Amino acid sequence: MSGPLLSIIVPVYGVEKYLRECLDSFFEQNVPETDYEVICVDDGSPDRCGEILDESALRHKNLSVVHQQNAGVSAARNRGLDLAGGKYVWFVDSDDFIAANVLGEITAFLRESQCDQLRVLPTLFHDGEPFDCRSAVPPENVSAKVKDYLITRILRKEIIDAVGLRFNPKICYQEDNVFYTTLFPHLKKRESFTGKIAYFYRERPGSLSRGGVRTERILSSYIAGSVDMLHMVETDGENYNGYAYVLYMFMTSVMKIVSGLPKEERKAYLKELKEKKLFPLRYDRRYTVRTGKENDSFRKKIKRRIYSLAYTRCGFRVFLDNRQVACGDSVQSDEKIYCAIRTPELCGVALALVFLCAEKNQRFNNRSTPSFQSE
Repeated sequence: MSGPLLSIIVPVYGVEKYLRECLDSFFEQNVPETDYEVICVDDGSPDRCGEILDESALRHKNLSVVHQQNAGVSAARNRGLDLAGGKYVWFVDSDDFIAANVLGEITAFLRESQCDQLRVLPTLFHDGEPFDCRSAVPPENVSAKVKDYLITRILRKEIIDAVGLRFNPKICYQEDNVFYTTLFPHLKKRESFTGKIAYFYRERPGSLSRGGVRTERILSSYIAGSVDMLHMVETDGENYNGYAYVLYMFMTSVMKIVSGLPKEERKAYLKELKEKKLFPLRYDRRYTVRTGKENDSFRKKIKRRIYSLAYTRCGFRVFLDNRQVACGDSVQSDEKIYCAIRTPELCGVALALVFLCAEKNQRFNNRSTPSFQSE
């Protein structure tokens, strides 16, 4: 007997208030239960989540429940991946839910397209606010915050297994970003299911995206993710840009957090970053992220080319052509303008290097390269 077409993997922790709504959405569907399975991993949840899962499993043959000691969302997703028997996998958060009667259309689309990835349309709503999912319409209320999350991607499991990819257990924040960035180059046929909203993302206090994680855990996650991305940058030149973009995004967040720590803690973290070869980082022309849209606004292009932050409190000095660049300096070199500006949202702690093209669509070259050195 062949297995299910789709495996829905749900890590569960501390969501007793929302879990029943999530589970019910999986079974309000117009497709035989043999076509899909739901795997819920109770990650040592301290509330009644385990009981709720066991009760639901008695009513639904295609719901599997696994209980484990708390090991984090990455470990829980890995457990679900190891158990998944579907041709495709869909990661769903346990405080969210999917649309009623959407799996019939999704499974039909998967069978017909035989794609490597199917992107579904999400919408965001705030916990506690009146919300009628039946009245939600795409795409105006789709938040940019959720549209590129892993939860909006249904992925071919064969490719994940062939790459040997799993979530890094050391990462509890942005783990989906590292996972998907690593997998993306192997997803050759990518499709989108835009006929209706399929995923309902709940924004609430206490969730990972709303600051429900301690600063030290976020910092350790960013560092672990940066190590993974640096490894990919050094080993996969063909897909260099995507890895480098995430690496610099993570390291920008790392330095933003580190710059606000007490002196001794700051020194300890900088020592760790040096040992992991994450500090200092050099700008490289291959880090340029191109959108492929020739008419993209110049302002957006400038924003994308903030490659790194130089934090004075962390001992950074910024150099261009062997000359130290001070705050507010504007230096023209090789038909490009390098401007060191203060970053208001970081309370003036940082210097940001913004790279401006002389012409709107001019490509960058690397004859003059700024570098970042520690004092």
